[in-house]
Amino acid sequence: MLVTSPMASDGKTLLLSLVRDEYKAMCDEAVTFVSTSSLDRVGPAHFDKYELVLIDGPSPGGDHAVLSLPWDWMEAIDGALLVVPKRRTPRALLAEIVEWLECVHIPVLGMVWNEHWAPPPLIKLYRLAWRLRHPFGGPRRQASGATT
Repeated sequence: MLVTSPMASDGKTLLLSLVRDEYKAMCDEAVTFVSTSSLDRVGPAHFDKYELVLIDGPSPGGDHAVLSLPWDWMEAIDGALLVVPKRRTPRALLAEIVEWLECVHIPVLGMVWNEHWAPPPLIKLYRLAWRLRHPFGGPRRQASGATT
């Protein structure tokens, strides 16, 4: 199963690790997680012993299109799971991604609405720098109208 999202960093890798762990806990069946970068080195026949193969796929709207997957893998993929950020993904983009996947004969089997939003790395870095400069929460403000 290909797991993809409209753009990079929409939470698909986190979802994959959670699904893999839950599936292993619920079933005795073998499940594995494969990154897109390793698909060129190993063919789908290598994973025949697994009941479920989860592929951390490229984002159709990102730098790498779904068409960059090796053809032997494109033929072996049974379907796709879309991880979609809630309230940040236009319907037109979603419809385009579904159309792309169907054009390469990968049906969309389901969608996950991701409500978790992580700020961009630059904002995280700014917040960390502020905390380092103000280890005790920064200067304290006086309540308005208070007298000293």
